[in-house]
Amino acid sequence: MPEPKFEKGVWVCPICGFKAMSKKVVITHMEREHPEAIEEKPKEENKPAEKEEKKEDTKKKKGSVSKRKFKLGKTEIRLWDYEHLDMKDQKGWLMFQNRNYTATLHKKQVRVKLLTGEEFEGLIKTRDPFFVSLITKDGRKLIIHKGAIAYIEVLPGDEES
Repeated sequence: MPEPKFEKGVWVCPICGFKAMSKKVVITHMEREHPEAIEEKPKEENKPAEKEEKKEDTKKKKGSVSKRKFKLGKTEIRLWDYEHLDMKDQKGWLMFQNRNYTATLHKKQVRVKLLTGEEFEGLIKTRDPFFVSLITKDGRKLIIHKGAIAYIEVLPGDEES
């Protein structure tokens, strides 16, 4: 098959002079309008083997984001761009702890000072991404928004993990 020619910023069909901005458009034109000029290419039988090689690769491209998926024991781990990490298992809680400081204080005795100036002491539970629950020594359960906390201090008797 004759190749399209690039002349003065446009692609030109060498048979009839058809002009287009894209080489692919000219090739498609040649296949439709001039089928007699197209030489038959022998079909390769090795193409399925190439597809098998592509399936073995664990990386998948979706747009500009690279994506990998693998298993670690019973835990399924998905990686996007090597930064975002998603785990479908109880180990997801461990990753939540690493990304969230208040989660590392889960079930510890702490002193919490709010932006309003109030101070509370008690057992903190931090499973929610936006709120913490604090159970005081007199049995009250307080739900506190994390944005309202000025600081959290771990009490000396409960610093070991």
